[in-house]
Amino acid sequence: MKNRLSSRLRLTLSGVTLLTLLLMCVLVFAGMYFQTTADNREQLRQQAVQLSSYLEASDDPVSLLQGSVFTQRVTYLDTDGTVLYDSEVDASRLESHAGREEFQQARENGEAFTARSSATLGQTSLYYAKRLADGRVIRVSGTQRGMLRQVRDLLGYLLLGAVICFGAAMAFSRPLAKRLAAPMNEVNLDQPLESDVYEELSPMLRRMAQQNARIADQMASLTAQRHELDTVLGGMKEGFVILDEKRHVLTMNNAARAMFCITNDPVGQPMIAVSRDEALLRLLDGQGTECAMQLNGMTIHLSRSHVEGGGTALLMQDVTAAQAAEASRRQFSANVSHELRTPLTTISGYAELLSSGMLQKPEDATEFGRKILAESRRLLTLIEDIIRLSRLDEGVRGEVTPVDLTALIHHCVQKLTPAAQNAQVSISASGNGPVLISGDHALLEEMLTNLLENGIKYNHAGGYVRARAEMADGRVVVTVADNGVGIAPEDQQRVFERFYRVDKSRSKQTGGTGLGLSIVKHGAQVHHAQIAMQSALGEGTTITLTFPAQSSGKK
Repeated sequence: MKNRLSSRLRLTLSGVTLLTLLLMCVLVFAGMYFQTTADNREQLRQQAVQLSSYLEASDDPVSLLQGSVFTQRVTYLDTDGTVLYDSEVDASRLESHAGREEFQQARENGEAFTARSSATLGQTSLYYAKRLADGRVIRVSGTQRGMLRQVRDLLGYLLLGAVICFGAAMAFSRPLAKRLAAPMNEVNLDQPLESDVYEELSPMLRRMAQQNARIADQMASLTAQRHELDTVLGGMKEGFVILDEKRHVLTMNNAARAMFCITNDPVGQPMIAVSRDEALLRLLDGQGTECAMQLNGMTIHLSRSHVEGGGTALLMQDVTAAQAAEASRRQFSANVSHELRTPLTTISGYAELLSSGMLQKPEDATEFGRKILAESRRLLTLIEDIIRLSRLDEGVRGEVTPVDLTALIHHCVQKLTPAAQNAQVSISASGNGPVLISGDHALLEEMLTNLLENGIKYNHAGGYVRARAEMADGRVVVTVADNGVGIAPEDQQRVFERFYRVDKSRSKQTGGTGLGLSIVKHGAQVHHAQIAMQSALGEGTTITLTFPAQSSGKK
C-alpha cells in the first residue's frame, strides 16, 4: 500500500507538471499568434494610410502605383468594386470586389480589417482596406501561417519537450512523493487524532477516530453477546452444534463434546471428522429434520434447523434415561396389571363360590372367607406400596425430623418379633447409643421394616436376622444381616427392581409384593444414602445403608 500511494503521488505530480507545461505552451502559442496578427495588421494599416496620402495627392493614381514596388499585395478599387490595379495579378483578369467584406466595410466606415483562413494552405490572409477622398478604396493584404500549422510544425519539439519534462517530473517527484507520504505512513491507526500530519488530513483522521470508536463499541457488544452465548451453551444439558455452509464446526458446547467423547477443540473441523454416524450424515443431507442416533452407548435425539447464511444448527438430547424410564414404566404397568389380577382373580373365585350357595359345610365358607381376607390384605398392601413408590417418583417427601436410627431399629425389631417367632427365626437389634440423622421418619421405618421382613421371609427355621446402626468414619451405617437362603450373583443386581422376585414360589407363600427392596432403594436415594449388598446362596444376605452424617433427607 505504501509503494502504491507513492506511485500515485509521483504520477499525479508528473501529470500536473505535464498538464501545466502543455497549458503554458498553448497560452504562449496563442499569445504569439494573436500578437503576430496584431503586428501584421498594424503594418498593413500604416502602409495603407501612407499609400492613401500619395494617391489622393496624385493626378494619375494608377500610374503612380504601377511605378512603385511593394512588399505586400496592393489592390486599388473603384467606387463600384472594379479592380483598377493589383500588384500581383493583372487587374483586367480580376473580377469585381464589390462583394468583398473589407470593401463594403471600408465604403461604409472609412476603413476595415478582415482575415480569411485557408485550411488547405494552412495560412491566414489579412486584408486592410481604406476609403479615399474620391470614394475609391485602397487595400493592402498579406498572409501569415495559421495557429494549427504553427503547432503542427512545432509538434515534434513539443512532444520531445513533453517527454523530457515528464521524465524530469517523475525523477524529481520520487523524493517529493516520499516526503509527502512519510507523515501519512506514520499515522497512529489506534489513536489517529494523536498523529502529527498535514492539517488537510484532519477530517479523515476524525472519521477514522469515530470509526475506531464505533468498531470498539461493536466489538465490546459482540464480546458480551459471545460471553452470554457461551454461558448459556455451557450451562445446557443438551448438546448444541452450529455448522457453516460447508459443514465445518463453528460452535460446539461442552455437552455436545461430552456426547462425542472429544476433548480437543473441534472448531474449524468438518463435521464428518467429528462423527461419521450414518443417521447424522443423512440428517445433514436434508433427509428430515429429526432423527435418533446411537452414540457411545447413548441414544441421542437430533434436531436440525437452518441458520441464516446457509449454516446448520444441531440440538442433541440424551434420551437414554428417558427411554429406559419409559421402558420401566411400561414394564411396571404390565407388572402391576399382573400382580393385581392374581389376588383379584382369587377373591373373585372364592366370592363366586360363596354366592352360588354350593357349599355344603360351614367350615368351607369360613376357609373361603379367610382366603378372601388374606388376598384382600395382600392386594391392599400391594396398592399401598405402588402408591408409595409413585409418590417417591413424583418427588413427594415427608416431614424431615431428627431420627434416632438405633431407637427406630429397636422399634421395628419389636414390631416384627411375632412374625419372626412364627417363622422360628430369631431377630435382634444392637447399637452403641443414639445414632441421629435428619430424615423422613415414616420412610425410614418402612425401609427398615422391609429389610427385616425379607430377612424373616427368606430364611429357614433356626435362622437369625440382626440389625445395627453405628457411626463409622463420620458417616451413619445401618446393617441388616441374615443367614437365610441367600441370593444368587446373577440376581443380586435385579432384586431392587420393581416386582422382581428371586424365588416366586416362596414370595407367593409369604405374600410378598416384590416392591419392598424398590422402596428401600428409592428411600436411600431420598436420604442420599449408599446401598450395598453381600449375599451367597445358602449363607445369607447382608444389606448395608450408608448415610451422610446429619443427612437432610432432601434432594
